Amino acid sequence: MSTARAVRTWTARRSNKIFDKLAIDTVDAPKTDGKGGQLAYEIFDINDDVAKRALETKFIQGIKTGRLDPTEYGGYTVQDAIYCYHGTENLETLEKKARSEGLPDLESFASLKAEGYKDYAASMFHDWHINNPRGIDLGEAASNYLHFSRSVLHGFPPYYMIIAMLPCDMLWEWLGQQLKGYVSDANVYSFWIEGNLPGSTSWEDFVDGHTRKYDKEIANQIFRIAMISELNFFRSGCGEKLEPVPKMPEPPSAC
Repeated sequence: MSTARAVRTWTARRSNKIFDKLAIDTVDAPKTDGKGGQLAYEIFDINDDVAKRALETKFIQGIKTGRLDPTEYGGYTVQDAIYCYHGTENLETLEKKARSEGLPDLESFASLKAEGYKDYAASMFHDWHINNPRGIDLGEAASNYLHFSRSVLHGFPPYYMIIAMLPCDMLWEWLGQQLKGYVSDANVYSFWIEGNLPGSTSWEDFVDGHTRKYDKEIANQIFRIAMISELNFFRSGCGEKLEPVPKMPEPPSAC
């Protein structure tokens, strides 16, 4: 299978399914008997208003109809590839941070996800002829999103970084599910929809298996900022006005 073909069935910020399966195996805390929970799904439901606004962006509606301007798709995708490049660095930093703090489950999970992000970024760089990722400027939405991620990485206990990255998986899968009826031979963006259909749950599993690591209100606030950051990234793709981002919460006292 060619690299180009692989990219067409593996879309932005969705880790390679092989690594997703391995990552699930690192989660040993069950979702029942008081140890786990449904935190990931609970905070997604609380913030589904943001998901619905993302669905209505010109970018996603263009994916649905197949009428998205290829230039706008390309501009967004190049920025997303650069975002994933920096996301790899963040995950590698998280891996080191988890190792130094004696958190082997988080270390293993971050390592597997970093590998998936690295593979994705490399394949995107190949397809879009990107030789120097640091030479490409990110727009306001992507830059703000990256700044937020780094603030969580360096300012909060390490498990919160998974919350900050959770919408990268949950929102995109939700969008894929909403658009699944628009896959057709006539829609040139069917590959995007198919690549984001539900099937990868390791991020959610990890959060739900480590519920006790989180202050629910702080987790929800971080999750909402990440969701709005995703929304703004989609809005930026077609030049729509960005939405104000909520203020960052204070780190938990254990930080």
